[in-house]
Amino acid sequence: AVFLWLVIAIGKRGWQIWSALNGGFQKAYVTACLAALIGMLASMALGDWVLPFVYNVGIAGLRSSLLGWVFLGGMLAMTPHGVRGARRNADGA
Repeated sequence: AVFLWLVIAIGKRGWQIWSALNGGFQKAYVTACLAALIGMLASMALGDWVLPFVYNVGIAGLRSSLLGWVFLGGMLAMTPHGVRGARRNADGA
């Protein structure tokens, strides 16, 4: 239940950030992260893991599966203040 809540919260926040942006690299980054979240959920359902651990995917698998979570964290780090600042800069103000 907690994992489902986490995924829904990440998706909802990502959608809010995506909706606030009007183009450029930031919007492309958020779009890629939301698509990656869907892909991660599909791969989690097909595999035997939900959260990556060394004992079930090995060091190499852990190293590659953590990248998705790092990029999702980067998406969540885009605060509304940062989004407004990016919009102001894009408008030339």
